[in-house]
Amino acid sequence: MSTIQTERTEPDESDLQQKLKKVEYDTLDGDTCRAEIVDIHESYGDIEVTVELPSGRTHTESFDIPQVASDDYEIVRLLEETGYALSTIDHAEEEGAEVRVEITDNGPNIVIPEPDRGVVERAHSVVDKVPDPTLYAAGVTLAALTLPISSWPIYKSHHQTAWGYEAPTIETFFVWVIATLCWGASVGFIGLVLGNMFIW
Repeated sequence: MSTIQTERTEPDESDLQQKLKKVEYDTLDGDTCRAEIVDIHESYGDIEVTVELPSGRTHTESFDIPQVASDDYEIVRLLEETGYALSTIDHAEEEGAEVRVEITDNGPNIVIPEPDRGVVERAHSVVDKVPDPTLYAAGVTLAALTLPISSWPIYKSHHQTAWGYEAPTIETFFVWVIATLCWGASVGFIGLVLGNMFIW
């Protein structure tokens, strides 16, 4: 867990206009802004990062010292987002690296990127969050909605008139597709209901 300290520098009325322009320029959206790293040092076994907000206030957060160079650690992810690494952490301070800060009711918070787990692992995490009934209903719906494609050749080959076999008209085709889609959607809905009743 990180500890947070926020300090306020004395305002200078003479450069109020410039300060407000900076606030406007560094605002990214309604509650997020750019902030510049002004100090990084070790304190009581943690890494303290101090940033200067557009308003001139300073804000400090503490991060665990990494045991390994892994993005499991917040400080590693923060440095990587700014284009630096553990071995170049001093440059982040010297060159005034910019970070994103979210302004909340409880005060500023440095925005830490989520760890990059790769496409496959992210896909697995998404699937793991989907309840089984949803997957069940989705599978039934998908199978039902593909029925027009799979059954059309069969319908076409059996479309017979008094004059022999004849290709269906385009109107017949659309009627067939719409009817089958409605049927497929109904089957999908029933699958969802049954899934919630018996699989949830």
